[in-house]
Amino acid sequence: MNNQLHFHFVFRSVRLLVSLIRGGFLALILLLLLSRPVSQAQAEYLSSLSNGSGWRQSNTSGFGNSTNSAFHALEAFNGQLYAGATNYNQGATIWRTTNGISWAVTTSPGFINTYTNSNVVLFDLIEFNGQLYAGTGDWWEHGQGVGGQIWRSPDGTNWIPVEENGFGDINNTAVTTFGVFSNTLYAATGGNVNGVQIWRSNTGDVGSWTRVITDGDGNANNRWVTGFSEFDGYLYASIEPTTGTAKIWRTNNGTTWAQVNASGFGDTNNIGIGRSAIFNGYLYAGTRNSITGAQLWRSNNGTNWNQVVGNGFGDINNNKIESLMTFDGALYAMTNNQVTGGEVWRSTDGTTWVQDAPDGFGSGSTNVEWTQTTTIFNNSLFIGTVNNTLGGQVWQRLHQVYLPMIIR
Repeated sequence: MNNQLHFHFVFRSVRLLVSLIRGGFLALILLLLLSRPVSQAQAEYLSSLSNGSGWRQSNTSGFGNSTNSAFHALEAFNGQLYAGATNYNQGATIWRTTNGISWAVTTSPGFINTYTNSNVVLFDLIEFNGQLYAGTGDWWEHGQGVGGQIWRSPDGTNWIPVEENGFGDINNTAVTTFGVFSNTLYAATGGNVNGVQIWRSNTGDVGSWTRVITDGDGNANNRWVTGFSEFDGYLYASIEPTTGTAKIWRTNNGTTWAQVNASGFGDTNNIGIGRSAIFNGYLYAGTRNSITGAQLWRSNNGTNWNQVVGNGFGDINNNKIESLMTFDGALYAMTNNQVTGGEVWRSTDGTTWVQDAPDGFGSGSTNVEWTQTTTIFNNSLFIGTVNNTLGGQVWQRLHQVYLPMIIR
């Protein structure tokens, strides 16, 4: 009899615990935690846990400074996550975190006062040979007579310039993206009225860089490289023109380049292209298309391309697929949407897609603006966004934990 009573007591206790959890016990815990003094970052974190989106804001918006309007570059380096904060008034800064919650700044605005007004955007970050590299500048001529720059650091704190003046051409107003291929670091410029340039170095040292693409490869409209990807023995470059349509170039030796897609993938409305990614044996690339909505294309050999997404995932306001990232057995696509906010889409097969985060992460003023805004850190996916009202935000995808259900 005593054993039977003990069994019923344990069984009812378990049922009560499950009922409390399912009935809002977690919400009570959150309420108690929020009643204690917490930082804004902790409050945003706890709030995001309760909204069921699977995402949380990792930083305070703009780190408390609304003029830190965007995060265009993220990179993991030596056990920390680095984020480049764009600031058109004061100059860009780099921030870092060990846990995705507590952040600290590691540079002065524009790196040094001399470059405050020229290094306003941090376009890309990459690790190469034990150093963290940063590409800086502005979208167009900033009137300071200074070209885009490359800085590097062995520890994320002490930064030295590798290239300070657009590789000798002030029309190279930005160093937009990096790539690594055959143990060589590649860097691309943007903004040049004569067309994009691509440079490379085996060491990254000052004075070691050689040019492999000059002035848009003969076409001044080829003005931006939005991303590099290594796929099946080739280095691919996404080319976004000022007029014309999106292109993809590739090389197997770094010096001889060829276009491998039909311009605009055969659609004259595909005027731009975002960062590419490899997933399940395919190279994927997304387009800018403000007429019918962004498109996503893929190829298993780099030359034959097939469309897998059109019409902006069903929303014409998704005018560009800015960035792609493979994470946790799925491919993620981040869109630019200036009406309802940037969107995140997810696919486990590359053809069937579901929306993974609410529009603008819950705010129509939060958008995805550049191609290097995603990275993996501590087994989580992080995305940098732009918010011109509150300040830029970094968002982290949380791993979902499901409580087992007891079926009577």
